[in-house]
Amino acid sequence: GRGLTNIITGPIELFAELDYGVERYGWSRGVPAGMISGFCKSISRTLAGVYEVVTFPIEYPADFKPVVEPEFVFVSSNEE
Repeated sequence: GRGLTNIITGPIELFAELDYGVERYGWSRGVPAGMISGFCKSISRTLAGVYEVVTFPIEYPADFKPVVEPEFVFVSSNEE
């Protein structure tokens, strides 16, 4: 379930990081920073989802711990 969820919601990471960048740095710095960060996180979350779907029959990593943190895109890791 987690792998499929991350494949489907991976692109949302771009918009979430864009929003966070604008909120934190303002428009002039936040848009470029959010776009770059969001693009990288979107790719990594989607690839982690593919990895989890392909390897779900194998118990790796131990106890099926998430490959990326936070486990899902809708869980905020930007809290300070």
